[in-house]
Amino acid sequence: MDEYGKENSTQKWIITGCVSVFVIAICCIAAVFGGLVWLGSMSTEGLAQIDVKAPTNVQQGQVYAITVEIKNISNDEITLYSVDIEENLLRGFIITSVKPTYLDTYDYGFGGETYQTYSFDARIPPGQSLIVTFEGEAVLNGDFSGDVDVCLNSSFNCYTGFIRTIVE
Repeated sequence: MDEYGKENSTQKWIITGCVSVFVIAICCIAAVFGGLVWLGSMSTEGLAQIDVKAPTNVQQGQVYAITVEIKNISNDEITLYSVDIEENLLRGFIITSVKPTYLDTYDYGFGGETYQTYSFDARIPPGQSLIVTFEGEAVLNGDFSGDVDVCLNSSFNCYTGFIRTIVE
């Protein structure tokens, strides 16, 4: 075989490899997009009405509470899986009690933010409500804000509420 034939064979392998990489990349992008669409479809809509509250202004040293009310509006029992509080919100606040009692708590990072997660296994029958109270003391002056995520039945059925509290 001449030099031209060898060069042509090498080019075929290079083209085949590039096409394979391109196809794999397209498949990966489609999988990520499909996963994001699936995650986006998971919400608390139709399961519960959720209300997250905290005072807008408090004095340093004052005891105050962040409350999360979950009302089951479905026909099935639901489970409070977790409440995730953005660390920025907690910087000026020391939590002294949580009711009902949580199973576990830990930090985790997501999307460039850090959250304190409180895991629960609290069952809420149809038509019933559960109120979770995070009580503590305002310890630093400042403007503290962040997301509070309430996840039901899994870590994907979540509602996000936003809280802002100014400590003077």
